[in-house]
Amino acid sequence: MGRSKQCDIPFDVFREECDTINYIDNEAGVKHNFFGAKQSGLETLRKIGKTICMSGNSTLGREVLKQFGHGETCLSDSTMAIIAAMDGDERAEMCENFFDGRSTSLAKMEELQELDMSSHSNKRQRTNSIGDARDTMTPPYADVAANGNKRRQTNPNPCIVIPSIPSQAFPNAYARNYPPVNRDTIWKALNYLDRSFIQTLLLWVAEAQPRVAFDIMEGFKNKLAKDKEEAEEKRQQALREREEKLKQRGRVEPRAQTRNQNDYIHYCNARAIDLRRLLTEDSCHAGNRSNGMSEAEIASSIHKDAVTWIEEIGKRALEPYSWPLFVKRSALQALTKMGKDICDAKGTLAAGVRKSFEGNRCLEEAMSKILREMSRHERSEVCNFSDGISTFYRTVEDLWRLRCGHPIFKDLIKVLRLLKNEMDREEDEAMPIIKVEETDDQGMFDERHRNSSRGVSDDGVEILATNPDPAVASDSLEKPKDCPAPSFVTRKSPFSPIFLLRVNGT
Repeated sequence: MGRSKQCDIPFDVFREECDTINYIDNEAGVKHNFFGAKQSGLETLRKIGKTICMSGNSTLGREVLKQFGHGETCLSDSTMAIIAAMDGDERAEMCENFFDGRSTSLAKMEELQELDMSSHSNKRQRTNSIGDARDTMTPPYADVAANGNKRRQTNPNPCIVIPSIPSQAFPNAYARNYPPVNRDTIWKALNYLDRSFIQTLLLWVAEAQPRVAFDIMEGFKNKLAKDKEEAEEKRQQALREREEKLKQRGRVEPRAQTRNQNDYIHYCNARAIDLRRLLTEDSCHAGNRSNGMSEAEIASSIHKDAVTWIEEIGKRALEPYSWPLFVKRSALQALTKMGKDICDAKGTLAAGVRKSFEGNRCLEEAMSKILREMSRHERSEVCNFSDGISTFYRTVEDLWRLRCGHPIFKDLIKVLRLLKNEMDREEDEAMPIIKVEETDDQGMFDERHRNSSRGVSDDGVEILATNPDPAVASDSLEKPKDCPAPSFVTRKSPFSPIFLLRVNGT
């Protein structure tokens, strides 16, 4: 009875080792596991295999080794499963990197293979699979020394093929009698495999076959040339499209262009008149009131119409026609009239419209877009254009004063600065170059401006002024108490340590 239990011990140890190996295979041999887990699994399997091979000195060890020699391939199968779960980069890293600081994983696998060969048990299938694992992890010519001589190799087992020196034929690792595979199946497999695995495989084949390496380099050169041609074609296409857009601006017939200009000017003036009628004539809303609409609803309706008209004027001013300067100036004048009518209108209805315009910047944005499309010279001409009563700049300035007391049209200061060419297309509002331009009719001075005209700023910096007499400013037009003067900014000149001041004026 005791003898039977002693005979069962090797088998129990054998089954326990097999269960351990299968557990490592299930945990590490998964595609999505990180590289460290796979590397640790391979190292553990190698240690188990080394322990089994070196346990032949004891009776129990020989019995366990005998069990593994009777066709049991769980160790080699698990090793191959983990290696198959790696991509090409991971296999290369397993070959080259030192796992414990002393030797690489490939060297340890070779050591286990030699140790297995030296044992006296039946190890045909096990060593053959370990040889497959070694061939999978390393390129075929990893066994060739740096000086070109082949390393000393011993191959007592004819079933294990060790790669030889490169030649024109495929290496022995590819010359085995593997079962044939259909071409369509291979193509599907290549489409499914990851890119790094295919690149590594092609590298091995190119090292063995100079013709393959030549074809790869030819394809590489052709791809580079094709990419350059495509890039040049895209660049030429972009240039052609740009030239076409520029030509389209002047492609309209003179008569048709004149008709378009007249229609646009008529549209601007008509919309300004319509807005004035809606704001001042109660008869326009008799039908709405009879339908039960409240004053707030009517005011909201007028606000929507005004916003639509203002945006349409600004949009059509930027159409791909070469509008002359007088057309753009007419659009700016119409927008200014609409703004004045909104500020000037009396009554509850007009107050509701102004309330709706709080926070709405459509008027200032439309005027700014038109001005930004002009050159600096054109903006100067528009600024100094006179209708016999005042210049256009003074008209916009009057609108700025007129809006005081109402929180609307706050961005008109940008329009004033654009008219005076104080703000370039890409320049931020807070960084204009400041310059003195005082006149007797400036009319927009607060206490800080008066200090500036005396030659001293709030922080004690001396300021150059053309007229230091404060009486000139005090005798000029007075501004409403609740209307802030157009903002100005000082900036240190790169050519002088003195700050210059620019005050908006004609």
